[in-house]
Amino acid sequence: MSRLLMIRHGETAHNADGRLSTAAPGGPLTDLGLEQAERLAETLATTPLEAVYTSPLIRARQTADAIARRQGLSAIPRADLAEISTGELDGRADDEAFDVLNRALDAWCQCEYEVRIGRDGDLGTDVCRRFGELVEEVARRHPLRPVALVSHGGLLQVGVSSLAENLPPGFALRRFIRNTGIVELECVGGRVRCLSWEGAEPATLVKTERRV
Repeated sequence: MSRLLMIRHGETAHNADGRLSTAAPGGPLTDLGLEQAERLAETLATTPLEAVYTSPLIRARQTADAIARRQGLSAIPRADLAEISTGELDGRADDEAFDVLNRALDAWCQCEYEVRIGRDGDLGTDVCRRFGELVEEVARRHPLRPVALVSHGGLLQVGVSSLAENLPPGFALRRFIRNTGIVELECVGGRVRCLSWEGAEPATLVKTERRV
């Protein structure tokens, strides 16, 4: 059984400004983001990690480095952990740009993967394929001890929901992951389950929503 901790990076200036930023190398963490990364590293210090993987973007690497230092490890860059590409929308902060992005993300979260972000952003099928191949490889390589993978909100939101067999269609719809939030996966025999989504069991979240 493999246990994968899928982690979103700490806060950046573009997060605080509400601006799209998906292209490499991206901006660094803010002072708050650095504090968030250190607090997360302290929280995870009691969980002996076998490896820490990271998106190559600066914000993710800074977050991963904080975690890895506490564990006596070096973070390993992985291009397939990079954020989804918003293409020509990158750098924008207007409502129209976010409408285009959210239409694509909403479609992907409802299993409609043949949708592209804008004119030249990512296609859902490509995003889910690379995420699935990544999870399969890392789970096979680390079957015993937990592994941390530091990535980005969009990729984790869509990628996890496309893989985890216990997440119903639409579960991840507008369920954005906060900075340094963790989604925990269990991989057994090629099957993937989501154990927790930012500290809550998925079944509990679904039941709460249905009651509301």
